[in-house]
Amino acid sequence: VKAADTISAYMKCVNELKAGNDEFKEAHDSILAKLKALNMPEVDMFLETYMPALGKSLDELNYYEIK
Repeated sequence: VKAADTISAYMKCVNELKAGNDEFKEAHDSILAKLKALNMPEVDMFLETYMPALGKSLDELNYYEIK
C-alpha cells in the first residue's frame, strides 16, 4: 500500500509515453527512481513481472505468456 500511488503514477507515465506524449518522460524517470529507492522487493517484483505487459494487446500478451 505504501507504494501503490507511486506505482499508479508510474503506470500513467508509461501509458502516456506509449501514446507518444513525450512530456511524461521526466516524470517517468523521476518516479521510477523513487520506486527503486524504496528498496521494497515487492515493488521490484511488480515492476519486473507485471509492467512489461502494460499496454500490450491480447495477442501480444498471449505470445509473451507462451514464450
